[in-house]
Parts: sequence; C-alpha cells; structure tokens
Amino acid sequence: MKKTRKVLDLTARAQLLLRELAKARQLESAGQVTQLCREITLVDGVEDALRAQLSDAVVEAEDWLETQAQARTLLCSRLEEAVAAADVPVVRRLTVLVNGTASHDRSEAETVVARQAVALTAQDLQERQEEILEAVQEAERARQAAERVRAQLTTLRRRPSKRRPVAAEAVRDAARKLVRAAEEAGDLLTARERELVETWRRRLGRDTGHESAGRVPGPGQPPEKRGPRQVGCPACGAEPGVRCGGEGSAHPYRVASARARPAR
Repeated sequence: MKKTRKVLDLTARAQLLLRELAKARQLESAGQVTQLCREITLVDGVEDALRAQLSDAVVEAEDWLETQAQARTLLCSRLEEAVAAADVPVVRRLTVLVNGTASHDRSEAETVVARQAVALTAQDLQERQEEILEAVQEAERARQAAERVRAQLTTLRRRPSKRRPVAAEAVRDAARKLVRAAEEAGDLLTARERELVETWRRRLGRDTGHESAGRVPGPGQPPEKRGPRQVGCPACGAEPGVRCGGEGSAHPYRVASARARPAR
C-alpha cells in the first residue's frame, strides 16, 4: 500500500514537472528550463512509459537551450557592435532581447558587453534628462523675458506730463532693456508687441545718429546748422503721423526746432 502511494506521488510530481517545463519554454525562461531539466533527471521509480516521456522532454529542452544559446551569442555580437557605434536605440532594444535569451548562462565576454550596454543607456538617459531640464529652464527664461517686454512697453507707453517729466536718457535706457528682453523672449511675443519693439529699435538707432550729429565742431569749423525736425512720440516711439500706442489716440504731430549754438 505504501509502495503504491509512493509511486502515485512520484507520478504526480513527474507530471507536474512536465507541465512546468512546457510552461517555462512558452515563457522562454531559459534559467527555469535548465533548473527543471535537472529536477526531472533526478526523478526515479516511475513507470517506463513516463520515464521515456521525461527523457524525451529533457532532450527537447536541451536542444531548445542550445538554440537559445546560439541566438544569445548572435544577439551579443550585434549588441557589441551597437555599443561600439553608440547607437543607443539599437542598444536599448538588443539589451531587452539579450536579457530574455539565456541570460543566466552568459560567458565572461558577453557579461562585459551587457554591462557596457547598461552603462551606455544609463548615460543617455541622464543626458536626456539634462536636456529636458535645460529646455524647461530656457522656456522659463523666455517667459520671464516676455513679461519684462510687456512691463517695459507699459512703462514707455506712459505719456510724460508736467508733474511727471521723462528724461530722454531714461527713455533710451528703458528702450534698450526692451530690445534686450525681446531678443530673449523670441516667439513668445505677439505680432503687435514685436512691431512696437521694432519701432523702439529704430528709434534707438535714430537717437544715436542725432547724438553723434550734434557734437561740438572742432576749431576753425563752422557750427552745424540744424533745421526743424519731426520728433516721434516720446511715450511709444511711433513715427510722426502714425497712430500712437495708446488706445483711440492719434500720434501728436510735433515739430521741434533745434539750432546749434556757436562754439565759444
């Protein structure tokens, strides 16, 4: 009775090992297949028919493992080439395949290649994270620059008054800050904002030309004669006759008469 029960237990275990072996092959788990083959070879005391079935299963599994090893060798060779070429997408894809193909039974050289592949993908991931962080920071700098542009335009749009006069140098300084901020803001500015910035850019160049033209003449040179000239809006930089930056207001057409004094 005890012998019959022992045979039944061995038969049940042998059948369980066969099912697990078939499942491991379906999952392409080479390590589990190798372990199950070792356990099956230790099974003893079963009927001859079941013994033959176990032996055939082990032979088929070993052939499958050999095929997996050859595939792993080929994949490792391709992986080594991809690592040498620093082809990160290919390295990442081949690493997944190599890890799933008899990764438990690698040679020393294959282990070195696998480690190099992991190091390369880790370095690429770090560089990608740094690029993303840099792009986020650059976008934030552009956003802040666009806010400065709008703040400077608001400042320059304010009209001077007797109580609140605006010095010409203060206007030029604000315009220079406006132009610098606009260069950093890039595409975050609207078409109208870019148009106003360009107007102030031209005015800065024009004012620089007037400053150099109004220098004191040297000895023996006649004083420079300057006739009436049109002056742009001091609030928004609009040209004479062009609509001002303020809402619903036309540009105040002004003519300033400037005469050079003779040098003393």
